[in-house]
Amino acid sequence: MSTSPSTGTRPAESPTRGRRRGGRSSCRRAEIDDGRPHHFLCLAVAGWLRFLRGAGYAGEDVPIQGPHPDLVPLAQEAGGDATPLLSERSIFDSIGQDPQFAGCVQRALSALDRQGPREVIEEFLASGADA
Repeated sequence: MSTSPSTGTRPAESPTRGRRRGGRSSCRRAEIDDGRPHHFLCLAVAGWLRFLRGAGYAGEDVPIQGPHPDLVPLAQEAGGDATPLLSERSIFDSIGQDPQFAGCVQRALSALDRQGPREVIEEFLASGADA
């Protein structure tokens, strides 16, 4: 590993550095297996799945920009069911099939559909994200 010319120090090692594709999934898997809280991760994933539907909370069209616009039809067909998108191994690897993670994402997605993002985020923050 090289040193920084400006500081003469070595950069901190990333927990995913040097891992093959899926390394982040491995880190998340370790968090789940160790029982560490991951509810905000579930909420973020659920928010992305909800976004991929291409419709806002008031029913307006939301243009999909960024990676994976090819998932929009699947997201629209799946509606409030996270399972079809979590089954996309090219995105979620095996973590999408983990019952604990999938259940957490499904609960967050259902809450987003039922309450909306502001209310769900406030609820997660108030509960300390461990609920």
